[in-house]
Amino acid sequence: MNRLSVFKLLLSFVGALVTTCFLSYCSIGTAYSSTQKTTCPEGKNRFIYLTRHAEKLTDGTPNPSLSTVGIRRAKNLAQLLKTKNITLIYSTNYNRTMQTAKQVAEEIKIEITIYDPSNLKSIADKLFCINANILVIGHSNTTPALVELLGGQLQGDMLESDYGLVYQLDIIDSEVTTRLLYSSSEMPK
Repeated sequence: MNRLSVFKLLLSFVGALVTTCFLSYCSIGTAYSSTQKTTCPEGKNRFIYLTRHAEKLTDGTPNPSLSTVGIRRAKNLAQLLKTKNITLIYSTNYNRTMQTAKQVAEEIKIEITIYDPSNLKSIADKLFCINANILVIGHSNTTPALVELLGGQLQGDMLESDYGLVYQLDIIDSEVTTRLLYSSSEMPK
C-alpha cells in the first residue's frame, strides 16, 4: 500500500469519526468555574456555540478575507445553526470573523456584536450570564480559551489549519455540557 492510499484511508477514518461525532453529538459534562457571577440566570437551558472563522485567504495581508472555501463553509455553518434559536452573534472585528458571522446573521436576520479578544475572561463572564442562545466567532487561539473559560471541555488542540469544529455548550444553571458539531466546506447537496 503506497503513502497516498494510506493517507486516503486515514482521511476516510477521520471523516467517519467526525460524522459519527456530529450525528451523535459528542458530549462531556462539567460545571462552570467559580468565577460565575451570582446574578446569572438559573433554570433556563441555553446554548453557546463557539467556532473559529472559516478558511481565510493566504495573501499575506494582516487582515485577510475568507477564501472561496471559507465562504462555502460559512454558508454551511449558517445552515447548521439556523434552527438553533440564536439571538446574539459575537465576533471579533476582523474580516475573516465578520464574514463568517455575516453568513449566519443574514440567515437568521440578526445583527453582529463586536467583542474584544484581548480580555477573554470578561467576555466569558458576560456570555455565561446572558439568558439567550449565542454564537461566538473567534480564532484558533481565542475559541479554545473561551470554551474553557465558560466551563466547556476541549477536544484536543485547535491548530491553525483546523476549521469547521463548532463547540456547543449546553448550560443549565451552572452545569455545562460540551457537544461537538461540524460545519463542512463541501458544497451542499
